[in-house]
Amino acid sequence: MGLLDELEREAKLRQSEPAAASADREAREKAFRESCEPAVDRIAGFLRKLFAHVEQLGLRTKVVFELPGYGEIHAETEPLFQLRPQREPGLYRLEIAGTLQILSEECALKHVEGAAKVGAMMRLFQQHRLAGAQVLKKDEHGQASEAVFRPRGKIDLRAEIEASATTGQIRFRLMNFEGFTTIQRMVSGDRVNDAFLDEFGNYLLCRSRSLFQESLPEQLRHQLRAKVQREALKKACHERILERQRVEYPALARNQGPLAQVRWEIRALGRRLLRSIRRKKS
Repeated sequence: MGLLDELEREAKLRQSEPAAASADREAREKAFRESCEPAVDRIAGFLRKLFAHVEQLGLRTKVVFELPGYGEIHAETEPLFQLRPQREPGLYRLEIAGTLQILSEECALKHVEGAAKVGAMMRLFQQHRLAGAQVLKKDEHGQASEAVFRPRGKIDLRAEIEASATTGQIRFRLMNFEGFTTIQRMVSGDRVNDAFLDEFGNYLLCRSRSLFQESLPEQLRHQLRAKVQREALKKACHERILERQRVEYPALARNQGPLAQVRWEIRALGRRLLRSIRRKKS
């Protein structure tokens, strides 16, 4: 191929790019008008009827999920959901709000000792806006060194469904329906049928957690479960080491004199710097 032929071919390719982009945009807009928008309309009609029945019957569903670092949290859905539709050219959004009431009396009372462990548990509760921490004792530095934890309060359930002419698909964003997690998925409008609506309704009522989940081989499921357990064990061991260093090493250094105290401080600083470097590399 000569130079002129090569340049002519490149020119034709560049001329075809705007046409291809325009065709792709028109295809997405057509999918929005003919598939996604009617599908979201159908979801909205289904949810209005569903939420009205749930409120009328006072339906509640008990759920149990794992909060790593604490354990099982028991809660139940409250029979009041809100549906807020928002519509504008090229965009159709549904916002759903519900609540989980924590069943505090069914949750374990966790007793924690050691400033590092108590601080970690308090940060965990604060992160998820959970009440239920009670300090029993403070150390000489004024830090909580002993406390009990039993979660109480409410957990917000949120869902967003958005059909857009920009994507030509429907985006689902689901928060706190499977523990303290946020799940996002994109689906096509033609997937919204009677079976999907039933599955989605059971998911919002916390009766099912199978929405968007793919079946995993049992061996892979076992491997993932084992990995989570190893990570939890590693974290617990690390916290025990930090607590031991905080409590035992300063006392040992004080008994051995000022020079030992300086050596211990230098080693502690070195360990903190090393952990900081490792975190930056990862």
